[in-house]
Amino acid sequence: MPSDTDNLDEIAGCMLEDNIQRYEDFLAKNKKIDMEQWKVLKTKENSTVYTARHHDVYRTGSPSHPHHGHQSQPGLPSLLNLGTTVGSLEDMIAA
Repeated sequence: MPSDTDNLDEIAGCMLEDNIQRYEDFLAKNKKIDMEQWKVLKTKENSTVYTARHHDVYRTGSPSHPHHGHQSQPGLPSLLNLGTTVGSLEDMIAA
């Protein structure tokens, strides 16, 4: 039986792979955001934060898909940030 640590490791790995795929898709689309999937949540200086318009794209930027033998977990919301921000990760989270 998998431990909580194993489950968290698996979730972290899936999130990392999903976000790398999202970035590669962004590059393939000439660095354009699909505004039918994403809406602007907040803009500050040179950075814009987007949130998914549909529940099933929260985690991956695309409808839920099989990953590591299970479905991505759409209950874990994800934000998409485009731009540059001077400061630390903590500054970005608090903004």
